[in-house]
Amino acid sequence: MEKFNGKWMVYLIAIVIGATICIQVYWNYKSYLTNKQQLINEVQIGLDNAVNSYYETLAQRNTVNIVLNSAGAKDFSEGNGAFDSLIQRIDMSSKGFRGLDSITKDRSDKFTLFRGTIPDSLPKFALPVSDTHKQVHEYDSTGSLIIGDTIKPLTFDLLTSKVILSITQDSLEMGVMDSLFTNELERKKIQIPYGLMLTPETGKEMKYHPEIIQTAALSTTSRSTFLPKGSKLEVFFPDVQALVLKRILGGILLSTILVLAVIGSLFYLMATINKQKQLAELKNDFISNITHEFKTPIATIHAALEGITDFDVLKDPEKAKSYVGMSKDQLAKLNLMVEKLLETASFDQHGPILNKREADLVPVLRQLSENHQLNTSKSITLKSEAKEAFAPIDALHFENALNNVLDNAVKYGGDHIQLFLKKTKSSIEITIQDNGTSLKLSDKDKIFDKFHRVPQGNVHNVKGYGIGLYHTKKIIQAHGGDITLHLGKNQTAFKIVIPYV
Repeated sequence: MEKFNGKWMVYLIAIVIGATICIQVYWNYKSYLTNKQQLINEVQIGLDNAVNSYYETLAQRNTVNIVLNSAGAKDFSEGNGAFDSLIQRIDMSSKGFRGLDSITKDRSDKFTLFRGTIPDSLPKFALPVSDTHKQVHEYDSTGSLIIGDTIKPLTFDLLTSKVILSITQDSLEMGVMDSLFTNELERKKIQIPYGLMLTPETGKEMKYHPEIIQTAALSTTSRSTFLPKGSKLEVFFPDVQALVLKRILGGILLSTILVLAVIGSLFYLMATINKQKQLAELKNDFISNITHEFKTPIATIHAALEGITDFDVLKDPEKAKSYVGMSKDQLAKLNLMVEKLLETASFDQHGPILNKREADLVPVLRQLSENHQLNTSKSITLKSEAKEAFAPIDALHFENALNNVLDNAVKYGGDHIQLFLKKTKSSIEITIQDNGTSLKLSDKDKIFDKFHRVPQGNVHNVKGYGIGLYHTKKIIQAHGGDITLHLGKNQTAFKIVIPYV
């Protein structure tokens, strides 16, 4: 059931990660398309603004406002020629009005000249178009007149104190248009190469930067109402992918960070669940082992007490002494196991409490090797490069740490065990190695974990708790040192480094 749940948990996390990535990719793609269209719209609006600005400037250059006072209006209505004389003095050409300065300086008290359009909103009435110019006459509510390049007699009661003269020009200068459009793009902070193409109602197309037009991937058309009727002004530019991505870079980065955060959280959750599952299995294995270890001395003590009860201890004191000694040994074993459990709990909460003193490690290693040699048929040898090696250690804890490593080598290692001691400028290196191959690379990162035991299938030749090497690492680290496992061909070595300066 646990394997089934774990498998589907992996599938669920994979689905959530995949869905999250797909959603973020979709949102970023939609954002890219939206920003791309927005950029194209901004280019089109910039083109419209440039066209409007062009024709606004043209209108200001080709329009003159004449304001008549009452006397001027009377002369105009009576047709005495004063107004005709004024019109004849104004020089109108394709490049606009000229000679206005001299007229303004010598102006009569009957009129005033203004260059450019007037702010009033005037209703428009289109009149027939001549061969060369389009005549547009505009009147306000009081009868103000807008005249093209000629003046036509009108009903006197429509005339007012305002007269506007304008020159109609439909041509579009591409050089000026290019300059205005460049200014619009700079104002909008859009940096792209572009080409302009004007398609008139009749006539040949006019292109500006034709080399860009030929290779352009995108285009947009001006919607300005100021363009001549039937003409079309287009702007062509390359694909703006890099510019759009630059605009949405912040959103992409934020989206990526969120996706990575979600993925990281899910993987962390999965790793935590897996670690808790492994820890639960190790604890169950530990409880099983420790229960078996407790049952053995308890059963031995129980049998000894039954033996003492079943016979007269006074008749056979030697036998009674043997039973009592057996019970004491098993009680000592039970006490040792309880102390190890309590020590493990203490290490988890506070770490080992050390009472450091200068001690020579050479005799410590020699005594440990001799003690273990008495209880095993395996060969144990000590090789030290230094005659003495003093270091600040807690002798009891440090000896216990070395004893755990050596005890593992005796229980699980090869037949030849070697202890090496090497002294460097700042540390003492102790290596305990054997020719065994029971450990694998997969055990290298877990061997010092609490409750971890190397799996041996259903074989239980040697019992243990899985806390010996865990204690060793805690003690070595409390001394400011480190312990590492090195695996080689037909060789297993634990290297302990202790600083002494």
